[in-house]
Order: sequence, then C-alpha cells, then structure tokens
Amino acid sequence: MHNSFILFTIGSVQQFIEPSRKLKDLYVGSYLLSHLAIKTKNFFENNNATIIIPTSPTDAPNRLVVSCASEKALVLAKEAENVIQQELITIGKAVIEYTQENFTVEMEEQLKSFLDIHWVIEQEQGDFQTTYKNLLQQMHRIKHTRTFVQINEKAARKCDLYEQYNGLFKQHSSLKENETLSAIAFIKRNFDRWFKSENKEPLLNVSSVAYMLLKSYLPQKAERSLLELKDEHSELLFNLKYQKTALVVDENIHQLYEEYGEYIGSPYYAIVKLDGDGIGTKYQEVNTMQQAKGLSRAISDFSKKAKKMIEEQEGICIFAGGEDILAFLPIHQIFQVLPALIKEFGQIKELNSKGTLSAGIIISHFMTPLKPLLKEVERLESYAKAIDDEKAAFSMSIIKRSGLTTPIRMKFGEDCQNFNLLKKLVDALQQQQNSNSFVHKLIATLSEIKDVITEDMLTLLIRKQLKNSVVEEQLVEQQVSTFISIYRQVNKEMDVFLQLLEQSTFLARTMWEEKQEVNVNV
Repeated sequence: MHNSFILFTIGSVQQFIEPSRKLKDLYVGSYLLSHLAIKTKNFFENNNATIIIPTSPTDAPNRLVVSCASEKALVLAKEAENVIQQELITIGKAVIEYTQENFTVEMEEQLKSFLDIHWVIEQEQGDFQTTYKNLLQQMHRIKHTRTFVQINEKAARKCDLYEQYNGLFKQHSSLKENETLSAIAFIKRNFDRWFKSENKEPLLNVSSVAYMLLKSYLPQKAERSLLELKDEHSELLFNLKYQKTALVVDENIHQLYEEYGEYIGSPYYAIVKLDGDGIGTKYQEVNTMQQAKGLSRAISDFSKKAKKMIEEQEGICIFAGGEDILAFLPIHQIFQVLPALIKEFGQIKELNSKGTLSAGIIISHFMTPLKPLLKEVERLESYAKAIDDEKAAFSMSIIKRSGLTTPIRMKFGEDCQNFNLLKKLVDALQQQQNSNSFVHKLIATLSEIKDVITEDMLTLLIRKQLKNSVVEEQLVEQQVSTFISIYRQVNKEMDVFLQLLEQSTFLARTMWEEKQEVNVNV
C-alpha cells in the first residue's frame, strides 16, 4: 500500500485579521482561523491520517501536512474542505441569530466564498524531503493562478471592512454610526458576545488597546474598577489625562480618574510582527518524517511560550502560528519582550540553537485605525527581512501626529545588542532637561554637515550640546560615550544615526516611565 502526503492550507492570515476596526474584530479573526485549522486537523486524525505539521494538539497554523493511504487522499482532501466550509457557516448562523437577526441566503453565499482553501496531494517519493519539496512546488503554482469564487450580488453599498462584499447590516447596536458590514465582518464584531453566552467566559479579557494600556499602567488595587470599564470609558480616561476634557462621563469614571489619573501613561503602543527566518527552508532540508515532526513540535512549543511571555508583560498575542507572531504591546514592554523571544527562539535545538527572528514594529496612538497599521507592520517585517540573506533584523516606524517617521532598519545583533541600543539611547535622552530641544538642534546641525563630519567633530558637537542640557555635569562624558558608541555600532552611517535619534527622542518623550510607587505592591 502506497502513502501520499496532503498539504492543506486555509487562509490567508491577512484575510482573516487585517480588515478590522477594533481589537476584538482582529482577535476574533485570528481565533476563527485557529479554530478552523484545529477542526481540519481533527478531521484528518479522525480519519486515520497522520499529522506531520503541526504536531501539537493545540497549535493551529493555517498550513497542515498529513500522510494517509494514497487511495483515500483525494476523498479526504475534498471532505476536509467541505467540513471547514460548513463549520464557518454553522458558526456564522449561530452568531447572527444570537443577535436577533435573520440568517439569509445572501449571508450564506458570502460565507461560502470567503474561505481561501487550497490543497495538493503528492505520492510518497521514497524520502520525505523530495516529497515535501514537490508539495511546495505544486502549492506555489496553484496559489499563483489566483483562483477565486464568483459571487453575484446586486449593486449596493459595500462593506466598510470587506470591500468585495455588499454591506448586509446597516442598523445594529454593535455598529458605529453610518457603518455597514458584510456577514463575515458582522460575525467578527459580535462573535465574542455569542462565545461568552456559549462558554460562560469571555474570549478576550482585554477588550481594547486603551484597556490594555490602562492595565499596564494602573496599580493592582485598581483592577476591580478596571473590570467594570467599557471600551469607550477606557478611552475617556486618556482624554481626561491629555485633553483635560471629555464628553458626558458618569461619576464613576471621574472618581477612577481622580484616584489613578497620575498613573496613566502614554496613549501610544506598539504592534509587533515576528517571523522565523528561513523556517520553510529548514523543513525542506529535513530527511525524514520524524525529523519534520520534531521540528514542528519544537516550533509549536516556542509558540506557546511566546504567547505566555507576551501576556505576562501586559501585551495581547493576536496570532501565534508556529514562528509567526502578531502582538500588541505597551511601548515600555517591547525592550523586554523582543529580546526574550529572540533568546528563546535561538535555543531551539532542532534549529541547531541558531534560529533567528525578524520583526516589523509600528508605534502609534491607540485611536489610529487598525487596518493601515496592520499593512504597515507587514511591510516593515518584509523590509527587515530584506536587509541581507541572513536576516535577523528589525525595522521600526512611528506614526506621530506630524506623520510617519522614516523607518530604521538594523540587525538585532548578538544578544540583541543593536536593538538594545535604542533603549540605551532612550534612557540617555530621558536624563536630559530639554531632550527635545537638544536632539532637534543636534539633528538640524548634523543634517547640514553629515557628508563631511568626522567622529572627532561629532564628539565635540555632542559634548557642547549636552553641557547645555544635562542636569548633572558628571553625566556629560558618560552620555558622550553612549552616543559615540551608538554611532560606531551603526557603522558611522549618519543617516541611520539620525533616524535613531529621531525615533529615540519620540520614545523618550512618550514612553511611560515606571514610577517607584507603582512598583510597590498596593
């Protein structure tokens, strides 16, 4: 009896999560994708197929590799596709009817056309490596044919999030004013309420970015008050802090602000997208199915640890499918979380303890629409990976009120030393009395003479500027040394140095500085 391998994909990840207006929409998209992947995995296992990737019972990347008897492969692949299609329709119908809306034929048609499912079958060629490479080549050809399901809808206003579909929901309490949503967008918006009614617990404990930030800023004694907050009230607390005004707010919000307003930090946060470097190539290099399972198991274990590490630092892990991670973090946590994740990934024995990650990082105000931010962080991750063949790099941009900064792109460096340069620079700038003025003057001067400046000239210029800014004179030489060390580590590339200065200045001004009294267990 001959065996065949099936490569089965559900996607894409961007299709599920990118068209999102709220954090809950985003998280639900990720959850649905993971749920459908687990459903697919269970289907194959229940039909006596062997799961090769992923090996973990709970890990759910949107790509599966399974082995089964050749005579069953085609039937199983077709049935798996039907099972997943029907699962989405079943969930969608339940959510929509839970909101007291009728589930119509138009809604079902939209859901039928939503999933982008592809699968290929390859008979075992004697060794796993050859068979797996053939599977990938077949899948590559299929995905580049740009197949699609035609859906015939009448001319009407389109969905605000999924523009390929008509908006079928125009009036509902979950919609914003003048918002119009398609079936899939409406399901994502209301899924958490239905989920809570079915499971008696919330899908997501942190319901908004503003709430995430408040949880990271406020002391433990405020936890009970936070649990009672609605999304809009979380945002109002920031309005009271930074605009000294807010619309109609009940007395409880004012009281919460009076008690804890001093703890509220920056309204800016970070979206981080991480991806393992060359993992696809690593799978193609393994010789046996057992080696592929071992690699899959190791990466699945990392995924679980990564989710826990992010959440322990008050962040939200939106997606962790193998080595592919999307997370939201308070700014002050990125310098703890990223080095820890990179260290953990670098210890995977199946990658010869040499695994590396690349990252895109976008920093923005929590009121900035999510959709363009997700596209930008995707672009930044790709930009980071394009640095050279070895990758292991990060690229970061900041969306300020004045616009998007020029992205910095650097190798992480051994033990994340280059990424830690950024934190080192921020720490140095936070010791200035007038850090904004100091750096703006320095950037302006350096921009004019960047083509002719030498290290000695830069040292004299920084020392002169620092003497007018540093509170304690003894810190001048220490900080001169810090700036020159950073200049050397960016290979004396003045453009990169200036970009670092610009972004570090913003972070020094907006990043929350932990107060000593917050660290006391209260």
